Amino acid sequence: MTSADPSPAAPKHTPVVTDLMRLIRAPFAPTGVFEEQRDTPTFWMPWLLVSIAFAAVSVLLSPFQVQAMKIAAEAGGRPLPPGFEKFALIGVATTPIVVLVMTLVGAVFLWLPLMATASEVRFKGLMCATIFAWPIAILQQVLNYVVLSIRGVDSVQSVQDMQVSLGLDLLLSADAQVSTFVRTLLQGIGPLQVWSVVIVASGLMALEKVSSGKAWTAATVSYLVVLVVSAGVAAMFT
Repeated sequence: MTSADPSPAAPKHTPVVTDLMRLIRAPFAPTGVFEEQRDTPTFWMPWLLVSIAFAAVSVLLSPFQVQAMKIAAEAGGRPLPPGFEKFALIGVATTPIVVLVMTLVGAVFLWLPLMATASEVRFKGLMCATIFAWPIAILQQVLNYVVLSIRGVDSVQSVQDMQVSLGLDLLLSADAQVSTFVRTLLQGIGPLQVWSVVIVASGLMALEKVSSGKAWTAATVSYLVVLVVSAGVAAMFT
């Protein structure tokens, strides 16, 4: 009696290539991307790739950021010192930390409502669902760069000019006087942001087998918390 043939070896994957392709696919086929990782959710390699991409776009946007800071400093009677442009690039080095912290915040506020409903989930799964929504933020930054490049550096006369919005702030009249906090909140409510919520909710359902109601509730709560934190930070530095 002959022994059964051994099962074929599982295909080998190169983490960098595999996770890069997953990040690219996530906005268009999130359920499939997360189902591939159901047994072993990934985070650190996608985090590294997202950080590199975000840092690269930040470098491209740095001339516009410097222009916005110059305008703000001159308005406050404190012109920026010569060579400040070089120091502005140092902020790019903090991109991985910013991405990590924001992802942790998002994951924590996914975990809290899920724990409140007695859902058993893996925190790594929550981190995975959150990091794979970051391509939407990168897309927003790319959109900012394309539009600002067309307009030119001199078109930036305030920090608000740095953001090419598709959000609810477009409903405001041209002469509307609102705080930076409120304007940032409105900018953060748009089709791209809703798209990111869809990705996170899909991740919770595919990775952690959370019901659709709980997944959408947790994803929405996490999105709103991150939005309020981002608006608060923007208001502090404006």
